[in-house]
Amino acid sequence: MKFLVAFKIWIIAVVINTLLGAAWLTYFFSDQGSIAMYLFFGFAFCVMASFPIYIGLLIVINRSVSKNDYGKMIFIKVLITGIILSIIAFLLFFYFWDFGLQGHALFLCTLLSSVISVSSQHKSLMRLQQFDDI
Repeated sequence: MKFLVAFKIWIIAVVINTLLGAAWLTYFFSDQGSIAMYLFFGFAFCVMASFPIYIGLLIVINRSVSKNDYGKMIFIKVLITGIILSIIAFLLFFYFWDFGLQGHALFLCTLLSSVISVSSQHKSLMRLQQFDDI
C-alpha cells in the first residue's frame, strides 16, 4: 500500500509537470511542431530528475507509518517533503540546463505539480495509518 501511494504521487507529479512545462514552452500548445518533442523529452528528463524524490517520499511514508503517525501528520510530512525535494531537483536540473527567463514559470510548474500530486492522494495518505504492509 505504501509503495503504491508513493508511486501514484510520483507519477501524477511527473505527468502534471510534463504537461504544464510543455504547455508553457510551446506557448500553450500553439507551436504545433514542437509539442511532441517537448512532451517526450520533458517526460524523460522529469522521470530521471525526479526518481530520487520518489525514493524520498517512500522513505518518509514508511517511517511515518512505522512510528504510528496519524493520517494528517503523514500527509503534512509527505507534502512538505515533496515540495522541498521538488525544489532541490529543480535547482539541480537547472544547474545543468539553462532555460533563461522560462525558468521562473517552470519552477512554478514544478511546485504546482508537487502540491497537486500529493493533495490528490490525500485520502490514500490518511488511510495509511491503518496499514502496516509494503
